[in-house]
Amino acid sequence: MKESIYNICELLQANSNVLWNAKLLATFQVIINKILRSLINEGKVAVFVNNILVGMKIEKGHDKIVEEVLRRLKENNLYIKPKKYV
Repeated sequence: MKESIYNICELLQANSNVLWNAKLLATFQVIINKILRSLINEGKVAVFVNNILVGMKIEKGHDKIVEEVLRRLKENNLYIKPKKYV
């Protein structure tokens, strides 16, 4: 009986962690969407959870969009991991 109680507790804790992570990611998504709203609406940037994609049909102007994204992140005390920047 004790073992089953511990297993249930472990399961509840695991589910709690999953729910917490889901809420955290959803909140982060809302924050990033607010910060980059105009760029998203113009179709220059797409955001999915913690990935920011800069997509341009032509290469001209790409660097300016990347600089704008980085500027907005910095203004809001956010940063990117250099190893994720490709």
